[in-house]
Amino acid sequence: MGMTQVTTLECTLCGAEYDPNQIIYTCPEHEGVKGILEVTYDYDAIDDAFDGDLGGPIASQWKYEVFLPVATDADVVTLNEGGTDLFDAPNLSDALGVETLVKDDGRNPTGCFKDRASAIAVTKAKHAGRDIITCASTGNAAASLSGYAARGGMDCRIFVPGDAPTGKLAQPLVYGADVLAVNGSYDEAYDLSVEVTEKYGWYNRNAAINPFQVEGKRTVGHELADQSIARGHVPDWVCLLYTS
Repeated sequence: MGMTQVTTLECTLCGAEYDPNQIIYTCPEHEGVKGILEVTYDYDAIDDAFDGDLGGPIASQWKYEVFLPVATDADVVTLNEGGTDLFDAPNLSDALGVETLVKDDGRNPTGCFKDRASAIAVTKAKHAGRDIITCASTGNAAASLSGYAARGGMDCRIFVPGDAPTGKLAQPLVYGADVLAVNGSYDEAYDLSVEVTEKYGWYNRNAAINPFQVEGKRTVGHELADQSIARGHVPDWVCLLYTS
């Protein structure tokens, strides 16, 4: 069965629409810079289907399953990611002069917020009948995907540049992933991971092009709203750290 709450995958460059039940990563209408695809939803269908207890317990991100791009008959692969604490930070509040709360996604199963995305990736890969899932990474994404692939019984291939710190490769190896060192830069490792994905039909978890990964990460926002209901007020500002 399909994803009744998802309407299309829409190109952010030209607006072309694609069937969200097929495996497609970017809009093929663009050469060079490929068009990123964005998941669009039927929010009326979501409103009818959502029966969660807002302000109540959050066992995992799957409390918001109707907001996620997974088929209604998919077997969800999860390690109970999400549902992370939102706690007071009095010392930080004193230093900043404003009440500050911290959402601690370091408490996810592999220690990273990327577990939210990896759960989506492995669930979709298994539902599509793929046996191997891959990405290029030198850190958290590699560890996260490896852990969820192990949970889902999938083979995992991680591409890393040859100079990747060996300490960062320990976690994927513990989870049983095949770590493939490329004699080159991260960009070259990434390009190779995309190439073999297209050639051999592996499922591509690379967040740069997989349109579904960000949807898992968005559950942080759902949880913040949910936890704000429980606390009786919403934040004036939401701040986050990001890198290139």
